[in-house]
Amino acid sequence: MIVIVDTNIVFSAILKTDSVIGDLILNSNQIFQFQSCYYLIEEIENHWDKLKKLSKLREKIYRNHKELYIKT
Repeated sequence: MIVIVDTNIVFSAILKTDSVIGDLILNSNQIFQFQSCYYLIEEIENHWDKLKKLSKLREKIYRNHKELYIKT
């Protein structure tokens, strides 16, 4: 099943990877195929510093999360 996600959903998942939404996006790729527009990548880049600050993740971990969400 294809599920369209918007930027706000992905931002929420990045900020709280242990939330239901974060877990769903990261761990259900056999069930769902999540899609968004290319603009999502641009939005993540534009708000990189704020997301990193709010998530309180170290840079390396944060980059890994970002890459997982973009691939998923």
